[in-house]
This record gives sequence, C-alpha cells and structure tokens, in this order.
Amino acid sequence: MSVPLDVLDFVKAHRVERTLSAYLDGSTTDPAERRHWRVELKQEITRLRDALAGATRAERDQFEGCVSRLLERVPPGEQMPGTPGWVCFCSASGDVHTEALPTRTTTLVVWRDGPFVVPLLSADVADHAVLAIVDWNGAGLWRLADGRLAHGASVTTDAHIDVGPHMGDAPRRGFHGGTRGNTQTDEAQRQLREARARMIDATAHRIASMANGDVCVVVGGAAEAAAALVKALPQGLAVRTVVAPDLRVQSPNGEVVRLARATLARLNEHRQAQRLDEWQRLAHRGGHAAFGLESIAAAAIAGAVERIVVSRRLCADDPDRVEDIVQLALIDGARVETAGDALSERLDAEAGGIAAELRFVPAAVGDDAAAPRALVHR
Repeated sequence: MSVPLDVLDFVKAHRVERTLSAYLDGSTTDPAERRHWRVELKQEITRLRDALAGATRAERDQFEGCVSRLLERVPPGEQMPGTPGWVCFCSASGDVHTEALPTRTTTLVVWRDGPFVVPLLSADVADHAVLAIVDWNGAGLWRLADGRLAHGASVTTDAHIDVGPHMGDAPRRGFHGGTRGNTQTDEAQRQLREARARMIDATAHRIASMANGDVCVVVGGAAEAAAALVKALPQGLAVRTVVAPDLRVQSPNGEVVRLARATLARLNEHRQAQRLDEWQRLAHRGGHAAFGLESIAAAAIAGAVERIVVSRRLCADDPDRVEDIVQLALIDGARVETAGDALSERLDAEAGGIAAELRFVPAAVGDDAAAPRALVHR
C-alpha cells in the first residue's frame, strides 16, 4: 500500500537525521499475552542500546532522547495500543509522528538516518475509499480512511404517489383519474420507478463529489440497486469502482470495514497487475520502465522514478536496500506500493521483486531497455 501523506512529510523533513522508528503489534487479544508487546518493545530497545555501546556520546544521547519520547507515547501499563498495529517515528531533533495501523505488524525498533518505512508498506494501510450501500429504499455513504468509517451522507427514495381526485364512493382497485389508459397500479409503479431513478442519480452525484482525486469507490447492498448505481456513476470512476456483493445494509461497522478492505485489496492488486503489464510493454519499446533493485536504485538516484511496486518477499529479504530506494523515490514525489500476495509472486518471478514506472530513462539504467529482463539485476 502507499505511504500516508503525513508520513511522507516526516520522511522529507528528517531523511538525513538520526531517527528512531518503532512498530508495535497490537493485535493480540489473549489476556495471557497482554504484556507481550511491551516485553518485545523493551527487548528491541535493549538490543539497539547494546549495539550503540561503541558509538559516540552524542549519538547515544540522541538515542536515549528518542527512546524517552517514544515511551511517553506508548500506552501505559499493560494496556494494548488499541489498534492492530502502531508506529512511532522520533527524530533526534525532537519531532515525533505516530500512526495507528489497521492491520498487525511485527514489533520492531530501528535506529538509522530517516524513518524506516518499509514495514509501513507491508502493514496494508488501507487506501481511502468511498463506501455506498444501496437498496431501492435509499443509500448510505461513508468515507473509509485507514480502517475507520465516517458517515458521509444518506439519500432516500422519496416517492409521492398521487392518483388524483375521485367522485362518489371509494374508487375500485385499478382506478386512476389523471392519465387515460393507465391503471392506478401502473401509475404507482411508474412514479416509484422515477423516484428510485432520482435516488440513484442523486447518490451517484454525491459519490462523484466525495471520490475526488484517486479515491476508490466500493458499492454494496441489494444487487439490482448496486448495479444501477454503478451504471449511473461518471465514466471516470469506472476504473476505481468495485462491487462488494457481501456488503449489506444491515452489516455491522466492523464487518463493513473488513469486507470493504478485502474488496479494495483485490481491486488494488488488479490495478497493479495492469500497470505491470503496461510497464513491461514500455520496457520492450525502450520506454519509461525499470525492473530489479540495481536499475531502480540508479533511476531513483537520478530522480527518474514515478511509481514503484515492490513485493513482500523483497521487503522482508532486503529491507535496507529497499528502504534506501523508497526514501529516494518518496523525496522526489514518487508513489510507492507493496504488491498483493499473488502479484508479489509474479514480481519475484519476472521482475526481481520490484518494478517502477520512470519519468524519463536515465543513462545509468542503460540503453538496453528493450526488454524487462535486460533491466533485472539482483
């Protein structure tokens, strides 16, 4: 997944400054292990403190200052962080950034120049999305941001069925006084269809106003109403809209978030796979794409990287090399994402675990960019 904007700002401000990065696994629900995250955190800090025994006094003081700021922000006592994962960046100059993660991460503490963001990529931070759950009675709209729901709007089907006046006793079933040749039932159904169409159009308009930028849209609810809503959305939203058939009006919030995130993950992996196909075509034509650590590192140094997709395995196997490339790319405004499981396997097999779209082809990448495999270097 991509790096949040506030983390990106921290990276830009402190990339060359000694920084303590701490990741906590807050996913444990077993009461017998409620202190486990704190024990692991203490062990990680002790490991780093021992490793710095031969460092200068100034660096050890910087480290201890960052540790103090970290411990001030972690939950007190045995209390869990309250989220599946949690990260804290503390710079030597005193700046601190904390981020709740919607999925678990391994407890880890790193001391290096700049924040260590590779585990953040692997923590599946949820993309922002607009959720629409619709049936023929109306629609509810929510914003999903980093695993949290916020209600956005409600649209209801407002049907005013008027069959006109009638003289004398109560009208027989099927009477309609306003339209020759139409029964009351036919007219009521027509008005109901029009009311539903107005509701669908109004919902599509609301979604378009909420889903600006590159925000994805997840649609759930009654199948026919959901299909009608997707059809009514503007053409530009089609490539970032996905239907979640199991998402229902009565689903509790926790289930809504889980289903929406799973659906978004599938959509994101599909879009990543399409991009990889396109990058391979670009490379065959000598175009703006590179594959493998060495080629992409050279492109990042030249400021040529537009977007990176990296496999989970490469993040785990060579985190320091990936981190150096990621930070260079982020500083120059590139977008960095972790591939889903299936695409990660493909990246490992076909592209050295990492692929990139380039703004231009720097000389350091080489002139033999006619095929992806010519750019793959481990």
